[in-house]
Amino acid sequence: MTGLTSSTGPAAPPYRHGPYTWDQVLTFSAAVTFSATATFTGDLVFGDAATDSLTVTGDFAQTYTGTDDAHLVTGSGDLTAGKDLARFISTGSLSSTSNVVAIEQTTGAGVSGSYGLYINCTGANVEALKVDAGAVVFDETLTVTGVSTLTGKVNFGLNGGAASASGLLMGVGTTANPATSSTPNDLFAEFRCQSSATSGDNRLLYMRYELTGAAGGGECLRAFSKISAAVGTARGAHISLDVNTTGSVTGLGVGVDAQILVPDQALGGGTYGVINSEIYSGGSSSSVAASDIAFFRAVAGGDATGAGTVDTGAHLFSIQGLSEGTGNLFSAGADVAAAATLKILVGSTEYFILLGAGESN
Repeated sequence: MTGLTSSTGPAAPPYRHGPYTWDQVLTFSAAVTFSATATFTGDLVFGDAATDSLTVTGDFAQTYTGTDDAHLVTGSGDLTAGKDLARFISTGSLSSTSNVVAIEQTTGAGVSGSYGLYINCTGANVEALKVDAGAVVFDETLTVTGVSTLTGKVNFGLNGGAASASGLLMGVGTTANPATSSTPNDLFAEFRCQSSATSGDNRLLYMRYELTGAAGGGECLRAFSKISAAVGTARGAHISLDVNTTGSVTGLGVGVDAQILVPDQALGGGTYGVINSEIYSGGSSSSVAASDIAFFRAVAGGDATGAGTVDTGAHLFSIQGLSEGTGNLFSAGADVAAAATLKILVGSTEYFILLGAGESN
């Protein structure tokens, strides 16, 4: 056995002049203090974590060039309340580039399945990760293959938008600080999906909103486009039913289906309408003299030849489900005198629909 030697020869207590080299297994049965750098080229094994401790007041660094586990902590005991297999506590003030724990892999290349941090917790009632306090920041892509359960509000801090002030579940932006973009054809949210189901009512998005507060009110969907510049085409909402050359509808096909579901009882008082078309005037100077504006606008668009063919078979209105009769919504019979008119625009020419003074029957 070589024993404990220094650069000046064999050493004897007190060991004050080094460095020293010990090439055998070294066991400490009492407290040991290193006041200078201690370098271990072999395994460093600690005893019982419940009774033994390692106190470091300087740097504790390891240079490892092996291919096995550099640090291996194996615990087989049942941890008591408040105890951890490994714990890192900092009571100092961290700088902007400091961390309590840092995991870095800066050179070399991994293969698929390599991770900077790998967690595998399969024990009963053991969760893999818990953040009890402090914000969680991901600067890279987050891929989740399982179900994500979010018990807090989701704020999308994207495109300069402030955190949503009114969204209860999720949102981005406020009136003063909305999410913005100046890139043409940008979409702030996009869902492109496909269903190959051969039965059922299949939907891309289903929203159901129930109002249960007396004297309350609201909408299931509020779409609001605000024009703050001289733009080209603009719509509050754009809804289309596109029939491909290989597709068809054997039942009902409509661009928009609006309903009022009347309960199996007398409908309560109020003003009801399946469609409410409103031109709202913002003040006493509101004017539409120079505009082509209408409560309803019907357009035969697209290819001119195709539109001409559609023109010969289409109807302005298709009214179904009514029974003709005196007092009914549809009543047919003798001519009645015109008492009023409704102005309409066909092309660039104004026409007037005559309104009868009484029921036809």
